[in-house]
Amino acid sequence: MTDQDERQAIREFFTVPRPVLHPRTLVIGGCLVFLGLLSAISGEIGSGVVAAGLGAGLLLFLPARVRAVPGEPLNEARYVSLLRYPAARRSFQSRIGSDRVDEWLEAELQRIEDRSTEALGLDETLRDPLCIVGPLYSTTVPGIDSAHVLRRRAPDRFLYSTFCVSVFQFTDHSLAYYQVHLDLIAGVATAERTGEIFYRDVVSVRTSTESPSEKLKSGEALEGAMTFSLSTKAGERIQVVLDAPALRAGKTIRSRGDGAVDNILAMVRQYKIPV
Repeated sequence: MTDQDERQAIREFFTVPRPVLHPRTLVIGGCLVFLGLLSAISGEIGSGVVAAGLGAGLLLFLPARVRAVPGEPLNEARYVSLLRYPAARRSFQSRIGSDRVDEWLEAELQRIEDRSTEALGLDETLRDPLCIVGPLYSTTVPGIDSAHVLRRRAPDRFLYSTFCVSVFQFTDHSLAYYQVHLDLIAGVATAERTGEIFYRDVVSVRTSTESPSEKLKSGEALEGAMTFSLSTKAGERIQVVLDAPALRAGKTIRSRGDGAVDNILAMVRQYKIPV
């Protein structure tokens, strides 16, 4: 599969909705067809044909425009007409599975890790880099088209199309970091940010539960968020929201944050600087 094919497959995973037939339209259309046939059988052929034709039109062609299913975003589910339903269902069922999305996310994260070494100008590092990732799901994400900020339901979580990615590289005297916003649909990393923190300047590194004031694109409050944060003596803070009850990003993303804390603390303690 070419890169273009992969991008199209990811786009379809996040944007092709589950088709839903509109129950009221089916009931009204079916009743009109039934009454029209009864009228035609009883001798009122003209009115019967009109009623049956109107009912058939309702069944086959309505809704004629995009209509959202209550409580679900347009990319998750949409009402479609009976005529369009078979093709819409085939499109929905032919999408890639969530496991493929996870695989492609891991491949993108590996590319970002590789890019971080060049962006930070590092020749040698002491250990493998740490990569922390958290979903971005707000109305505006710097550097990313808002139409690409999407999520889809999976059995035990949500899968996201946009992420904040932080890569930490360990040198013999400092912790270098590379942070970007990843658009999985477009396959691009934007809003690059780099920096270097001396181990002796680390004040704290931890995961904690916080409640930021921002709201999600869905309108939900971001309460009880599991957050990775690293603070320095100069007041600099690197922060990534890993998960929250409203995000339901999954245990794999949460475990990255805990692993990063353990590894960074180990390096800081090695240099005998208490945190």
